[in-house]
Amino acid sequence: MLILDTFRVLEHSSEGPILVEWSLAARDPSVRPHVLAALVQAALECCKAKSFSNVRIVLTPKRLSELALAFRWQVKRTTRVPGGEGSLDGQCKVSTCLASAFTRQIYEHANDGRERGVILALSDACEVSLEVVLGIRSAVQMKVVRIDKSFRSSDLMLEDFCTSRSR
Repeated sequence: MLILDTFRVLEHSSEGPILVEWSLAARDPSVRPHVLAALVQAALECCKAKSFSNVRIVLTPKRLSELALAFRWQVKRTTRVPGGEGSLDGQCKVSTCLASAFTRQIYEHANDGRERGVILALSDACEVSLEVVLGIRSAVQMKVVRIDKSFRSSDLMLEDFCTSRSR
């Protein structure tokens, strides 16, 4: 595993490494698109034979601590440090995730429809989350897309769908 290989290199450092990783927790709603974009990119990178993205693996602080313990290191302390507002890293990740070139990569590299569906759903969640932050949407809403032979597609509210099905 890449992280354990990195630990082996750091094993002989004088005082032991300080490991820093995003927590994937977003107390502030404006950070949620960044968290989701990182998950989307990591999901796609897992499908590629070679990855050059700065998001190749998602490793939460909890998992990082578990790996350090498995390597027989003692975790002295964990600390949460709030990220700065307007993170350029977050803006870059979200922009990358929502670009049409990224969607093409999903279709190129996802191994099957299930993988593709998960990655596209994460990407859609990132987009909706950004729209909520920007005030385009007020909250996550449930939509049912009903496809019938008599028409191509239609968006219906759930209660409309349930009412029409019970008739």
